[in-house]
Amino acid sequence: MPHFQWGLYNLLNEFVKVAIRLCTLAEWNPELDQLINFSLLKTYNILPNEIVYHGSYYYNLDSSVNIQNTLITIGVNCMSSGCLLIILICGTKTNIKMKTRRTVSKKFDDLQRQLFRALVIQTIIPFFTMFLPASLILILPIFKITLGSSELLIMVFITTYPLIDPLIVLYIVKDYRKTIFRFVKCVKKNRAIQSSSIIVSNKL
Repeated sequence: MPHFQWGLYNLLNEFVKVAIRLCTLAEWNPELDQLINFSLLKTYNILPNEIVYHGSYYYNLDSSVNIQNTLITIGVNCMSSGCLLIILICGTKTNIKMKTRRTVSKKFDDLQRQLFRALVIQTIIPFFTMFLPASLILILPIFKITLGSSELLIMVFITTYPLIDPLIVLYIVKDYRKTIFRFVKCVKKNRAIQSSSIIVSNKL
């Protein structure tokens, strides 16, 4: 196995270890319930014991900095940045490989370029709909900035990505796109034929 694959494997392995450690540190704390009690009542009219939630608080009730939760948040954001870095490295190497390697079939090369273009877009969109919004939710409270009910809009962005993701491939890949357009035309044509037959039968 080349050195790049080994390095990538070791990096992912370390990410998993760090994620497990962070999950064990981010445990429930009654002080967190007390801190967010007023915010939940004011914004959503609910109590902490009525929902299941996950969160971190960076300042204790005495206004001192909570080092553990701050380090957890920094670690989570470093992991997200690491994932984006891996995507960038793999994408760059894939692009270089595609430019230097050619196959006999021009159609196959064209299909590979379309799939790569779709992958690039599928990487850019979650950055703005998932990574960036999630990072804002975690980082802004460090600077005592609260989003309030605007966080619901961020959750909408995060949850709509799985819907958008397959549509990108269907639009970018030419064969898929043509098939969909042909299907839509056939449906319209069948509806037109059916409506015409109904008109003729009514006249008879």
